[in-house]
Amino acid sequence: MSGGYVYRAFDASGRLLYVGCSVDVDGRLNYHRDNASWWLFHDRIEVESFDTRDDAAEAEARAIATEHPRWNMQGRSQDHPDGFAHSLRGAHWLEYEADVARRTRQLMQDEASLLRKIRKVRMGLAGVRAEAEAIKSGLISIDEDVA
Repeated sequence: MSGGYVYRAFDASGRLLYVGCSVDVDGRLNYHRDNASWWLFHDRIEVESFDTRDDAAEAEARAIATEHPRWNMQGRSQDHPDGFAHSLRGAHWLEYEADVARRTRQLMQDEASLLRKIRKVRMGLAGVRAEAEAIKSGLISIDEDVA
């Protein structure tokens, strides 16, 4: 049986955001990067290794119950400082943060799209400027077929 890992995500102030367990930490973190609202708030990840996946799962459950990560809902204890909830939807204190994460993700996608368009325009503009410079310097004659 292969080993397992418990990972903890912290924000810049050191607040524990999320605790997870996986046999493939890199793959799981890539998934979180693309899908988890808490990812936008994280500053660092700490990883702890275990001999077995079962040992890691037990450590994850203990950590969620006792260390009170902000974004974990499953396994959350009744004495969680942020209150008790079974789902993110029931976690009213996180609704604002989740909304900020959604809006941030959408704006980042919009920005990436605009940057692709800007690069395309800049490449076109560079080509046209090069043609204009070639005409100006006499490398291309207006009488030649430039199409």
